[in-house]
Amino acid sequence: MTVTRRLVINADDFGLSEGVNRGILEAHDAGSVTSTSLLVNLPAFQDAVLRAGRAPRLGVGLHFNLTAGAPVSPAALVPSLCDPATGQFHPLRRLVVRALTGQIAATEVLVECAAQVDRFRATGLPLTHLDSHRHVHLLPGVWEPVMEVARRRDIAVIRVPFDRLRRVARAPTAFAEQMLLRASYHLAGGNGLPRAVDHFQGSALFARRDFRDRLLALLDQLDPGVTELMVHPGYADPELARWDGYLEERERELAGLSDAAVRGRLAAGDIELLHFGALARPARRRAAPARPRYSFIIPAFNEAGYLPGLLDSIATARAAYGADPDAVEVIVVNNMSTDQTGRIAERCGSRVLCEPRRIISAVRNTGAAAARGNVLLFVDADSRIHPETLIAIERALASDAVIGGATGVRMDRRSAGIAVSFALQGLWARITGWDTGVVFCRRADFDAVGGWDEDVLFGEDVVFFRALCRLARRRGQRFVRLRGVKTVTSARKFEQFGQWGWPLANVGVIWLAIFRSPRARRLIERYWYKSRG
Repeated sequence: MTVTRRLVINADDFGLSEGVNRGILEAHDAGSVTSTSLLVNLPAFQDAVLRAGRAPRLGVGLHFNLTAGAPVSPAALVPSLCDPATGQFHPLRRLVVRALTGQIAATEVLVECAAQVDRFRATGLPLTHLDSHRHVHLLPGVWEPVMEVARRRDIAVIRVPFDRLRRVARAPTAFAEQMLLRASYHLAGGNGLPRAVDHFQGSALFARRDFRDRLLALLDQLDPGVTELMVHPGYADPELARWDGYLEERERELAGLSDAAVRGRLAAGDIELLHFGALARPARRRAAPARPRYSFIIPAFNEAGYLPGLLDSIATARAAYGADPDAVEVIVVNNMSTDQTGRIAERCGSRVLCEPRRIISAVRNTGAAAARGNVLLFVDADSRIHPETLIAIERALASDAVIGGATGVRMDRRSAGIAVSFALQGLWARITGWDTGVVFCRRADFDAVGGWDEDVLFGEDVVFFRALCRLARRRGQRFVRLRGVKTVTSARKFEQFGQWGWPLANVGVIWLAIFRSPRARRLIERYWYKSRG
């Protein structure tokens, strides 16, 4: 017998409370629930991850959340999504009003969605799909950035929760919800997204006292093709009551999903049960790419004007190094840019990550954490590297006596202020052995020193250099300054703040950082971020 009806039974709200987590796993063990959607910002998140790790046949996706608890991103970075008095998300009704009146910043939704995806993937669980708590991803100002994150992060299955209106016509609440969802989707710019599933059901089962009987009828009348059935099983524990008013109804759903008649109907053989992981591009699975030798890591905030030049120069250096295109990967860490930086990086074939924290060490560490190369190369976005950079680095690292190094830099133009600044920097470099430009080291040594120090607001490259040097001294190694392959860097700061104003600004930041003054943070925002905003 050929099975033409395929069913994903997805339990929402995994991570809402330990009672909900326990109920979802019981329904999965009973053979009904095949998939679940995980909230990553609530206290029961870790409990959910542990339980999912013991259920390898359970598909798990992200239940994107903008209405309960606090954001994963710092609240100060997503102010349009939070109550300023509490730092918590706005409740649903207020969020809807803000979305419909244009008070939601799409860039902040993108940052928060990316942060929730990153937290999910940090668990090591495969991410099979994306939906949202209370269907908020269909709101204006939310839909498009969520779709952008899904595209960037290769999430193939996105819920579009439209039940057929004839199915919910006799349930006024479900019918009204479906009409509002469609209106919101249209206002948000929904444009007929191709769906991974053919049908969506579940609205007509919500809060029904006869849940079991309706579920059995639904299974008997299931349409051909792939159907997603949304359910909400769980136990009503005190933690759940903090976040949600759907309490004893969850226990009723759990009882129905675990009922012998339902289990027997699902086992009859005419319905194939599966999770979304079986739907996501099954014919396009490829072997994992070869591990690259080098990973370029580029922090970028509003670098649309400079990034193409750097990426072109990396392509030239890659071609000079060898014919293998997989030997070098390029990672651009987008630090909440408001211009086309991310799109430009993607069009050039770079991997693009999001890091909301305005701390350059954190941005570099985010790139390093995702890098697959054996050698990490750090370079600023307003630079152009020498065509023989990779050849010179390969030659240097051929010696076990070298722990890492730097190419050095020169400016793309000259002036008196630039000449004096670089004379002082050159003197410092000769005395200490430090340098900048493309800074490189082996991945194992980067991990051994703990990466870039995220407590340091300024001069983080000097702190990283000293950490490498301490490790090198213990091993009898050295940090090298390469010759003949200087990186060309932009003089834009001298142009913006004056040939003497920029050096004096650096002195001021260093002085304030030494004494841990809060003014140092404000100066960094002014000179590094607001100047490019």
